[in-house]
Amino acid sequence: MAVGLLPAAAGAARPTLTDKRVVMLFRRVGDLAATRQFVGGLSDWPAIKVGPAGEDRNVVMYDAGGAVVGLATMAQELNSNTCTVFEFVPTDLVINPASVLAISADSAISAHGAAVSGADVVDDTGNHFTIVEPGADKDPALAAKREKIRSAARQAGVQSPLTEARLKVADLKRSQVYYTELLGLRLLASTERTAHFDVGSLILTLETEAKPGEVRRLSEAGRLVHDLLVFHVEALDDTMTALMERGVGFPRGVEKSDTGRIAYFDDPDGHVLCLWTPTGRATNFDFYPQMQRLLG
Repeated sequence: MAVGLLPAAAGAARPTLTDKRVVMLFRRVGDLAATRQFVGGLSDWPAIKVGPAGEDRNVVMYDAGGAVVGLATMAQELNSNTCTVFEFVPTDLVINPASVLAISADSAISAHGAAVSGADVVDDTGNHFTIVEPGADKDPALAAKREKIRSAARQAGVQSPLTEARLKVADLKRSQVYYTELLGLRLLASTERTAHFDVGSLILTLETEAKPGEVRRLSEAGRLVHDLLVFHVEALDDTMTALMERGVGFPRGVEKSDTGRIAYFDDPDGHVLCLWTPTGRATNFDFYPQMQRLLG
């Protein structure tokens, strides 16, 4: 991975992503139809309207309240990515009882076969989701941030919004330095095993791996590339330059598409992030109304 941690004094003084927002999260899935059913049974996320370019049968996008979430198929068989967890706050702990029996400490199985362990649920591809009960946050900064996300999402008609994306890391201290000193993210709260960052309408959490070597093995197997966090930036070239001065690498350079200019980079563990400057033109999906709300 193209990452070099520079001493704080050697980096640029300006924080590069402090005021930037994670506006999209993409998750690769093996069976799109099954995952759509799973998400529909777990949340009330409305699907993003199809744009003028017509439907893309390999992708579905949702307004998840705290971000736009895209589910995309992959040509090769997928292995589960247990190092990334999406969190959202349900209206209550019984989410869409037609599809999910209950989300509680001793629930065992969902209506359409997804395993449930406590508040954790796993889709058929092996991707993990976690239910957060309102009032569960012990830290006041986290509680206030999550409530702010929930309130804004409810005004937009999303009652069970995505509020948090969790990434497992091998070395929390190293990753916290990377996300704060190199990327410039604002730390909300931290413990011995977690670090929580404010990334706009979302909380980004780093969590120490449960078993030593877990993240490294998954990275070497190519299983961390199934999830992508997208930062919206107004000036892609300037942001890339500032990050490169701090030691962040962009091995693929800049990619162009109908939706904008994109630059991918990896964190120290191999989790994939990207910078995105949109064109403002709708193609397969018209997500710009949601973008305006998230950036407002």
